[in-house]
Amino acid sequence: MTYAGVATPDAAVTRTGGTALTPPGFTWPRCRECEGSMEFLAQIRLADTDSGSADSLSIFMCQNDPGLCDEWDPTAGGNRAFVFGPEATETPPVPDDGIALLDETAAVDFEPIETGGSPTTASR
Repeated sequence: MTYAGVATPDAAVTRTGGTALTPPGFTWPRCRECEGSMEFLAQIRLADTDSGSADSLSIFMCQNDPGLCDEWDPTAGGNRAFVFGPEATETPPVPDDGIALLDETAAVDFEPIETGGSPTTASR
């Protein structure tokens, strides 16, 4: 995955930052440890890696007290990942508590890599 330039905060592309595109009625996740809003980190359009998928993966992590909410632990409640279907086209209200958004929004491209002598390519 490589930097592909600036993206708009609600772009329907693989990107870091901005706000998640979600299905109707989505509630912004809260940290199980500190109960603050989680920061939206990235949206990955799975069609970029699997041409048969219209789903997206949205990744959130607590940054309210870095290191204190065990955001590195996959089961402690300081991080969440959601797989949304093609109905995920809405931008939910951004909470005004906690650290909810990254400072910048960047598009991401997928580059070919060498794996065991044969190239593997996932492109957007």
